Amino acid sequence: MSKPFDYSKWDNIELSDDEDDVHPNIDKDSWFRLKHRSRVEREDKEEKDKKKINEEVSLYLVCLGAYVYIVMCFRVVLLWFIYVYFFLLCNKVHLLLFAIPTF
Repeated sequence: MSKPFDYSKWDNIELSDDEDDVHPNIDKDSWFRLKHRSRVEREDKEEKDKKKINEEVSLYLVCLGAYVYIVMCFRVVLLWFIYVYFFLLCNKVHLLLFAIPTF
């Protein structure tokens, strides 16, 4: 069975340095320091953005949890009122409870 692709051309790859992309009028050490500084600044910015996004997501999750808790409590209270109302309706006691007293 033959291989569908021939990967032998990738066996002897020459990896190039960054030295080739330096202009002849620019000092190599300065160029490397500049590239290093820009990379470090980019990584710091990305790290700050990740922290900010994580904080926002955690805040949204807390708000979502509170919202779900409120909805579930409302559902429980609503179901309790429905249960009590139908219980009273079946026993015909609701007329006495909801009657307006006259003084």
